[in-house]
Amino acid sequence: MSQLNGFKRACTAITTGAALVVSGLVVTAAPASAAVCGFQGVVTSNIGGNIPPWEEAIYNHCGPGNVKIRVQYYYAERDLCVTPGETRLYANPNLGGLNFAYYIGGC
Repeated sequence: MSQLNGFKRACTAITTGAALVVSGLVVTAAPASAAVCGFQGVVTSNIGGNIPPWEEAIYNHCGPGNVKIRVQYYYAERDLCVTPGETRLYANPNLGGLNFAYYIGGC
């Protein structure tokens, strides 16, 4: 009888452990449509195509509060304050196409 109870406890422990592993994998899986934080160039048929310099880009600020980013254009750089979420960036006739943008601090 005690061997049967030990067997039941072992089976319960294995089943519980397997359920925790499976549920842990499900919880940590990221959705396929998750937004990318930071700079993301937008592919267009005009300048650049799918490589820099970009005609359009998105800077997605995933944190709370406003932050300052540095936008690198083909000819120069410019600092901007952005709010949480997506900020659309565009090429500037005076500064050129977009190369990159990155966080530099608060504003």
